[in-house]
Amino acid sequence: MPLSLWLLPPEKEAASLKAHIDSVASAHGLHTTTPHITVLGDVSYGRTGADDVASAIQRLATLGECWTGGSIECNFTEIYTSDVWNQAAVAIVLESGQLLQLQQLARHLFFSESLAETTVTPAWAWPLCKPHLSLTYGVAVPVSELTLPDAFVTDTIALWDCTPATTRGVSDWREVARINLGRGASASRPPCPVPLKLGPLGVVA
Repeated sequence: MPLSLWLLPPEKEAASLKAHIDSVASAHGLHTTTPHITVLGDVSYGRTGADDVASAIQRLATLGECWTGGSIECNFTEIYTSDVWNQAAVAIVLESGQLLQLQQLARHLFFSESLAETTVTPAWAWPLCKPHLSLTYGVAVPVSELTLPDAFVTDTIALWDCTPATTRGVSDWREVARINLGRGASASRPPCPVPLKLGPLGVVA
């Protein structure tokens, strides 16, 4: 999953989450990265060449031009643990219509899926297949040591290079580019370069 598409919490919430995640990781000798909610796990089909990165950045910019749903509300429902290294302990995110529509638009732009195809089955990261924010990587820790995040509203979505895709490599992951989603419809914003049928929030099939 070299290039991933992430929603990032606002600065204040991100700092609080990072402090909690780092504290738990330090107690168990684990690696950490920036708090995030994964929208799409791999948008570059495993490739990270210069042309692949440039193409992904352009698609990210198009996502910002086409999205009319405004800032994304993120609510958390429960903490889930597993023996999967990159989903060892996560906070499950409520699968709202707004969040689903953001993913549908991203799939349409990054994978050239038709809007009808994107509405059949959501594409959250396997094997959990639910939107989530990772709390630990590598191994699960006792749930009693973890805190369910407070809800937040964000307008930041970013591309991250998740190389190497290993437990030890988590700390080496880096941001490639980010955009702001919160502008909403405006007469001054550039028209979406992709023909879409738009609903009240974002994309509809």
